[in-house]
Amino acid sequence: MFDINKLPSNGYILAYSDGKILFDSYKLDNNCVILGSGGKFDDEKFYEIHCFNESQEYRKFMTHEILLSEHDESEQENFDRFIYRDEQILQEKYSRLLGYKDAKIIVINRFAYTEDDSIYLAGYRLGGIIHD
Repeated sequence: MFDINKLPSNGYILAYSDGKILFDSYKLDNNCVILGSGGKFDDEKFYEIHCFNESQEYRKFMTHEILLSEHDESEQENFDRFIYRDEQILQEKYSRLLGYKDAKIIVINRFAYTEDDSIYLAGYRLGGIIHD
């Protein structure tokens, strides 16, 4: 069970279970996650859950949870890290589910260099949806 108090008050949910992907908008109401398509979200079937908006992402995995925010990217502890914002096109069925003709999911990637100057992905978070 995830900690509902850590979720953004509204945004989008991306959840994975065996053979199923759930992608929908949501809002919090009376300590429940209410999906944009209707009904309450039950997290027990899902092994990976991402609840996010433009400034915050909550991730829940079977073994642990993570809370990420814009603040994580703005305060870089060294100059070896840099941020790359990527816009990935959503499949048409997910765009339409959200009520849009075309939509993109924003992925904010944080890269760093190793001691031998190789680049690697140091972290990422989902950063909202942009649409037509």
